[in-house]
Amino acid sequence: MNIYVELITVITEIFLTCFFFYKCLPLTSIPYIEIIIYYATYALTLAIGTLFLSIIPRITLIVAVLLIGNHLLLHIPYSKLVYTIILFFTSAIIADILCAIILPAMGMQYEMMANTDTGRILYNSCSKIIHLIILLIIISLIEVKDEHIFSIRIIPLIICHIATFFAFDVNYHYLTNGGSLTKVTISSLCLLYINIMLCIYFEYLRLNHEKHEKDVLIAQQLKINNKFYTDMLSRQEETRALWHDIKKYTLAVEALVADNQINKARDEFQNIESAYEKIKYTVDSGNSIIDGILNHEINLAKNNNITINLNIWIDNNFSIDATDLYIIIGNTIDNAIEACSNIKDTEKRIINISLTQKEHLLLYEVNNPYIPDIKIHSKKPFHGYGLTNVRNCVERNNGTMTIDKTNDIFSISIILNV
Repeated sequence: MNIYVELITVITEIFLTCFFFYKCLPLTSIPYIEIIIYYATYALTLAIGTLFLSIIPRITLIVAVLLIGNHLLLHIPYSKLVYTIILFFTSAIIADILCAIILPAMGMQYEMMANTDTGRILYNSCSKIIHLIILLIIISLIEVKDEHIFSIRIIPLIICHIATFFAFDVNYHYLTNGGSLTKVTISSLCLLYINIMLCIYFEYLRLNHEKHEKDVLIAQQLKINNKFYTDMLSRQEETRALWHDIKKYTLAVEALVADNQINKARDEFQNIESAYEKIKYTVDSGNSIIDGILNHEINLAKNNNITINLNIWIDNNFSIDATDLYIIIGNTIDNAIEACSNIKDTEKRIINISLTQKEHLLLYEVNNPYIPDIKIHSKKPFHGYGLTNVRNCVERNNGTMTIDKTNDIFSISIILNV
């Protein structure tokens, strides 16, 4: 046993484990020191198991550390851990089997792979790359579980990994034709390093892209909030003016009625109603974020001749992230407005919105008429995020989401823990 070969194998295995568990079990609220302690313990266990234990005790020890460490240090439920560990080790076994089939088919001798350091490096490197490809496919399937198509964003990355096999084949034939053992070893390790760094860089780009999307969303949210506060100040001034003149209106109506001038009295009532119409759309739930979103959507609906019926009863304190509220409420109402805009009969353009809080539960429901089989192409700020992102926000807040389409009425019901 060459300790350097085994050490490289251990380091690669640690990367694959960390990468897969990080993607499947995001650690959003765990202190970094606990994560570092856990993975350092896991690395030590993996090194000891690889260097000193046979296959069965080694796997038993590694699984025990993954289960106990993740549960005690990182507070992950056993149910999620067991599922993730099974996926990881099953994919590792499949990778070894595929490697044992592919390399001999490319002309590599099994005896060399099993009995020489360079052969073991070639075999381990190919096996880990195959394992990495399988893990990327599993992660992609998990991330797009709510969509009907397979994610294509990892295809270029997988092609890079597959292309590496041809480089390994060149290395092998170079070695069998009297090439330098040192050069083949270094070349194989470099190829493995390049593949690992590709995954890290790809993940870095993905996170930056998500951060950019979130920043755009927050900027849009701030814009709407600023507009809401400006409108609110304006409506407050209008309200003060209305209350200041209400006595004057009342006295004028009383005088006109007493003088039997009914038509002029009716005109005065219409003036009062017109003044009231300007301020009655203001939502004041006690939560400025929700008020800003709802008032923005009400104005959009009004511009499209759509009636919105509101039923709001909430507390003003939430543990839900403002951006999540923005995505959930804004996107669902915006979709409802888009659907109603396709209905020719303006009297049927009615959106019912209910937002009520019962202790630690926030109950949110939107229903609206729609025309089946009509695809909506919108440039609205919320539309690009889709119901998949709404569902992701709901799940992130330990909530549930149901959709119903009955009698040409689209209903979406959401329950959130607050």
